[in-house]
Amino acid sequence: KWSEWQTCGKNACNVELFYRYNEGLKLCEVKWDGSVNATITNNSIGYMWEGFPKDKAPEGNMFIPVQTQSHDLTLRYYPVTSDVTASHWTLTAMQGTVSQAYVCGKFIYSYA
Repeated sequence: KWSEWQTCGKNACNVELFYRYNEGLKLCEVKWDGSVNATITNNSIGYMWEGFPKDKAPEGNMFIPVQTQSHDLTLRYYPVTSDVTASHWTLTAMQGTVSQAYVCGKFIYSYA
């Protein structure tokens, strides 16, 4: 059985991150929704969310494509890194710059 949707709130560029999980199957579903209202550049680190449960986090690095009208963004999770984004979901650009866009999507992964 899936839990109810929970939110990590909006990040600094106005995108909200939600999650729910299925404890029996060890699956987690994340979804994001919002209108970007700040400039996201290559490998920017200021657009992360707080409050994601550590026991539902991915075991390794994860990159999820996020489509926009111009350049694509990436929902990224690094369990270990040398900056403040360690163990946080963050929205970043892998190439190009996005200043305004509407983004939404869902992704399911195993945390087993």
